[in-house]
Amino acid sequence: FLSAAPPPACSVHAKQSMGLLNQLKNKLTPGASPSPSLPGKPSPEPASPADPDAAAAVENRNPSALSPAEQQQGAQRRAEEVQGNQQGLNSQQLSPQERAAQEVQWHHDKAGLAAPFRTEYSDSQCPEVDFVEAKDLTVDAFWSRYVSCNRPVVVLGAVAAQHGWPDGGSWTEEALTTLVGHASINARTRPVDCNTFGDVSKFTGAPFAKPYDYEHITLADYFASLHEQPPKYYAARLELQEDMPELVGQVPSHYEVPWRHAFGLPYKDGVIFYMGAHRQRTPLHYDDVENLFFVLAGSKTVTLFPPGQAARLYPATQRLGTHYCLLPPAALHASSAEAEAWPLAREARGVEAKVPAGAMLYLPCCWLHSVQGSPELNVSANYWFAQSPKKLDLEVRRTFEQRTMDRWVRQLETMGLPASVMREAHDEAPRLVDAKIKLYEDWSWDHLQPSGHQEASQTTSSEDVHRLRCQSVDN
Repeated sequence: FLSAAPPPACSVHAKQSMGLLNQLKNKLTPGASPSPSLPGKPSPEPASPADPDAAAAVENRNPSALSPAEQQQGAQRRAEEVQGNQQGLNSQQLSPQERAAQEVQWHHDKAGLAAPFRTEYSDSQCPEVDFVEAKDLTVDAFWSRYVSCNRPVVVLGAVAAQHGWPDGGSWTEEALTTLVGHASINARTRPVDCNTFGDVSKFTGAPFAKPYDYEHITLADYFASLHEQPPKYYAARLELQEDMPELVGQVPSHYEVPWRHAFGLPYKDGVIFYMGAHRQRTPLHYDDVENLFFVLAGSKTVTLFPPGQAARLYPATQRLGTHYCLLPPAALHASSAEAEAWPLAREARGVEAKVPAGAMLYLPCCWLHSVQGSPELNVSANYWFAQSPKKLDLEVRRTFEQRTMDRWVRQLETMGLPASVMREAHDEAPRLVDAKIKLYEDWSWDHLQPSGHQEASQTTSSEDVHRLRCQSVDN
């Protein structure tokens, strides 16, 4: 999560901790190198540790290093890993609903989502989304009324100079073509219907499938394609610093947005842009991050469901970071012909919010959402953060990291590494977990806070956060 270029005043501890993580990982996995990827295109998914063919491929890199006894031990460990995985998410003994529930819990644990937020509004209608003026909402009120309650809000007039946005930003097709038309991006393509980009039906087929197809084009060609109907491309998930560095001066960084004080670590890849037209739409999904969603041109209509409604929305059982639902966006509307095929969805209770240009949507951690753009050019900028240490359930997150690290060490045991390296892996694994948790636990924006603003440094249980900080809307 840590931004690649934090201000000097906050970088010392963060750089030391991240340096420890990277050094140990490189030391314990010799010969590993990152796979190159094109700008804007997601990196290849790592092989599944429970895949025996993948495990064998890893082991074959060191065939001479394994004794017969070690080979037998490695084969036994791989068999146990496969068996354990079959008893878990991929178990044929579990119903699809039970596997989906386990998958949702995995993502909630990864996010460190507090227990009350996982079930809130599971049996009741969630409240309508508030629309408030930015001038009437202090940072403290933003935290206490919305972020600490994990409740969305639309803040009108948030894209303004007094809220960190530089003057003179222009988000028309002509201006963008002039500034960044030469840039090459990986655009999403091949919509499954007239405007939905992303085929969630792929999740019912081969493992590790992804819902998107891509085509490498220039932004000038992309903007020209917007005059065609139906839309052929969607410029989604563009990393500002990598894909469109010319626009960096037109938007604030994570460290300049005043609402940052309600959150934890900023996302490492910086500001993420989405540009579309002709009512382009994304599949229903959720992210294990907090999101400040600024609309710079056009508008975005967001259909929202709280985490407690996930079981009714047919979550897929694949781990891809962002978690998707098998439910097509069209089936979210009861009047749709597709809705008949998804009976559980008829019981789901969500809300819809239209976010106009110049406004910001706070999209809370793990809220399910599907986004539809306006007919005209629509541009949005996403600022992703970890949860605040005051909100994050650190014990849940620590347990998740420990399980992940244990799985990684078990993988190393199948690679025929020298005994000294494996001893170091076992000794250093707890330190890796501690270093990562400390990043979240100790994060503070104090070095950027205005005079007189003091942020609580102590952490509390998830129940205390919910009871003490989540103020009732009625109050």
